[in-house]
Amino acid sequence: MASPMTWRPSGRLYFLTMDGAPIDHLQQVEAACLAGIRWIQLRMKDAPDDEVRRVALAAKR
Repeated sequence: MASPMTWRPSGRLYFLTMDGAPIDHLQQVEAACLAGIRWIQLRMKDAPDDEVRRVALAAKR
């Protein structure tokens, strides 16, 4: 078994946006993309569907 110091994950990173973060969901997506993360989940638990759709379409761009 590899030690924690030598083990490396074999995949890419995954990011979930958060409600209540100091920056909005779009800014979180942008920061994650700039960090090289390409798999992002919008987690907008209490947002209405039309807002989630608006943010998702903007994030896709």
